[in-house]
Amino acid sequence: MSNLFKQNDATDASFLPADYVTKKAEMRANALSLVLFGMVMFAVVGAFFVTNRQWHTVRKEQQAISQAYSTEAKKIDQLKQLETHKVAMLAKAEVTTALLERIPRSVLLAELIARMPEGITLLELNLESKRIKPPKKKTNSKSGKTTKVKRVGSLTDKAKLAAGKKDKAKEVQVPRFVYTLKLVGVATENNNIADYLTGLQGCPLLNNVELRFIQDTKIGDARLRKFEIKSNLNNNADGRHLEPESGLILPDGAKLSVVEHQAGEGK
Repeated sequence: MSNLFKQNDATDASFLPADYVTKKAEMRANALSLVLFGMVMFAVVGAFFVTNRQWHTVRKEQQAISQAYSTEAKKIDQLKQLETHKVAMLAKAEVTTALLERIPRSVLLAELIARMPEGITLLELNLESKRIKPPKKKTNSKSGKTTKVKRVGSLTDKAKLAAGKKDKAKEVQVPRFVYTLKLVGVATENNNIADYLTGLQGCPLLNNVELRFIQDTKIGDARLRKFEIKSNLNNNADGRHLEPESGLILPDGAKLSVVEHQAGEGK
């Protein structure tokens, strides 16, 4: 009985219908959900705008970097073109220098005669030139075969390779020579030959001056000492600024025979 009275008291405490109370609670719950949803959406939209603003800044920096890269790439291309032009000009200058005669034969002859002491007669002067062959391609020491070019995949690489081959084919090989000078003469005394050898060793136009032999010979009734001196021309010397001495007088009875020829390259 007591429990029954308590339930009746609780029911009688609210005069509102139960459906109304339930509906109102649902409305409060829906309103709270909408508020929370709005707050979440506001946070999402705010994060979107902040992220979009950051991406906009990043895109601007990327565009600036791309533009700077393009500008520097153009400068690099111009520098490469200048380097290519410089290499071509140096190659032309080297070819032109190689074709010029750095040691005129008149200057060389004047030096040989000016350093000749009395009592010496030159019988033969032979200047021989031999062309230096360019170095061969490197070979594999184990197989003995030349290294093969790697296989080219793209058409662009093939075009670049073909262009490189054409450029190499157009390159002019600079001719390089080694000049060998041989002097054959006679002297009255060995001291004259020694003096002449010392004088030629001090000549800036010559290298590796050496005495090959001295032997007795007879010309007519005179007994003389025949000798042979061999040397190389100094390729680093430039005798174009030297003027041959004027008024050179050969010793009495001197006979000078000058022979110059170019040796074959050989196989």
